[in-house]
Amino acid sequence: SIGIPTIVLAQNERELLHTFANEENGFLNLGLGYNVSNDTIRKCLEKLILNYEFRNNLTNRMLEKNLRNGINKVIDLIFSHYEKYIKAVNL
Repeated sequence: SIGIPTIVLAQNERELLHTFANEENGFLNLGLGYNVSNDTIRKCLEKLILNYEFRNNLTNRMLEKNLRNGINKVIDLIFSHYEKYIKAVNL
């Protein structure tokens, strides 16, 4: 992550299940894009631009998360679970 606070608009209901994109992690998730008014987006953007402390807080939250090498982490996780499965079924 490069720490840029991000406004998130889900494009479908399935994307609402992606729980990482929340304020705790530095994102402003407004929900389903087609349900969000232009005024809500404008107010959210204005808050990011005008409120340094809020913006800086989101930046720091993002930078706390190590998102680099994401694909490698996923591969390692898959292999780890696979190895546990192999041991569990005695293959």
